[in-house]
This record gives sequence, C-alpha cells and structure tokens, in this order.
Amino acid sequence: MNLLKEVLKYQVYPAMGCTEPVSVALCAAHAAKELAEPVQKAVFRLDAGTYKNGMGVRIPNTDGEKGNLLAGAMGILIARPELNMEILSAADKTILQEAKKLVEKHALCMSVAPKAHGFYIEAELTGVNGHTAKCIIAGGHTSVIHLSKDGVIKEDNTAGQTTRRAPEFKKALKQASLQDLLDAADNADEEDLAYIKKGVDMNLKAAE
Repeated sequence: MNLLKEVLKYQVYPAMGCTEPVSVALCAAHAAKELAEPVQKAVFRLDAGTYKNGMGVRIPNTDGEKGNLLAGAMGILIARPELNMEILSAADKTILQEAKKLVEKHALCMSVAPKAHGFYIEAELTGVNGHTAKCIIAGGHTSVIHLSKDGVIKEDNTAGQTTRRAPEFKKALKQASLQDLLDAADNADEEDLAYIKKGVDMNLKAAE
C-alpha cells in the first residue's frame, strides 16, 4: 500500500467552503434529485460534531451567511450531487433568496442524531405531491450509504454502520513512525506533488 496516495485519495479533495455545511448541502442535493419535485418539508439529522462545527462557519456564494440549515436549503434547490464537494459553486443570488425563504417559513428542521457514531448526515425530504426521499452520508464527507425514494431503496450500505471497519490506510497511519511518514513524503511522485500543489493554490485563493 502506498500510504501517501491512499491519504490523498480519501482525505484530500476539492471543496468549496468548510466541509460541514458543504456535506449537508451535498446530502440534501442527493435526496432532492431523487425526489424530483419541490420540497415541502426537510428534516436533517447530524452527528453532534457536524451539528456544532457547521453552525458558525460561512457558506460560499452567500456574502457571509452562516450555518448548516441554510446550506441544506441551498443543496435542496441546487439538486446537483454530481458536483460533489463543490456543490455550492452552483449557488447564485436566486438560489440564496429561495433558500432563505425555505428557512424562514420553517420548512426545514435540524437536530442531533443521538445514536450517530462518527461523521453522519441524514436528509429526509417530503415533496409537495407527498413523495419522500432520503439520503444518508456517513463515515466520510461524500460517502453515501443510503438513498431511497418513497421507501424504495436505491442504495443501502447501512448494515453494521456502527461497526464499520476503518479503511486500511487509517490503521497503517496510526501505526506509522515519524520515519515512515518522512519516507512517504520523500517518495512522493510528480502526480502526488501536483495534486498537493493544487490544494495549496486553492487554499491560498480562498484566503485572499
């Protein structure tokens, strides 16, 4: 196993904005795409850490607006999960205004999922025609483990979710010595270095 490549593959990826609200928006977008009709009600359940961490961070393309709930509303309206962690790049003033309306009329609610262990986001939507859709992202910011519409499951990997094994590279990373990490860095190839540089450039641009 190439430890550096595994870390870059699973832990480093482009994201527009802080990962908590972006992941909430992504989960909502998955459910909204399945629902395929205007949303009347949305219920979000998050692990405690994601719930807390996303409360005070700014959302991209909103002129400083904050919070998971508004991000979730924006994800519903964008409904383009193929954008992955760059989902909010599709936001504009119209999306923001409509998202605020959803929040203001209390069409969305959000709570802590009491039995969630580790990273967990659940979005359950009800449409104006009575249809429902549900998405669960768990274990990673883009890891969809459940997707359904009207109770018909499109994807489900929830069995044993609380006891899911960590990826092999995480075990190796915990056991790695300082020398192992230095060796991994020294052996980085051009592809690895280019990917890392891209991430540095994106962060510098975001900090401007």
